[in-house]
Amino acid sequence: KSVDSMAWRHFITETAYTRSILHAVRHSNVAVNGLLLGTVDEDEQIIRIADAQPLLHGQLGLTPMLEMALLQAEANVRTAGAGLTVVGYYHANALVDDVDIGVAAARVADRVQVHFPHACLMLVRGVGGERET
Repeated sequence: KSVDSMAWRHFITETAYTRSILHAVRHSNVAVNGLLLGTVDEDEQIIRIADAQPLLHGQLGLTPMLEMALLQAEANVRTAGAGLTVVGYYHANALVDDVDIGVAAARVADRVQVHFPHACLMLVRGVGGERET
């Protein structure tokens, strides 16, 4: 079944937003990524993002380390019993004015979406280092 992400509405809690921002601020000189956790209401076409789980900082490509982090995060979500699932992926670039979704981030987002068809991609902006001139 194809998912039309443009028809879906997304809501994010302060907790999820703050965790993703703090992860990016803590490692502001490198790119960071993580998973967005929440609930999916297919009838109303609403994704509620309740929390963020930081994954990595620095090297973010589809590496064995990232594969293990994704598997561990998925297992943690299943055992937490809070009714949450992976609803997205967040990415913050290393440079404050870099608003592109790079190849590595797009590949990771695609991998997340393979396992979680409703997953969205959130770009965290404006927290990286300054661009050199």
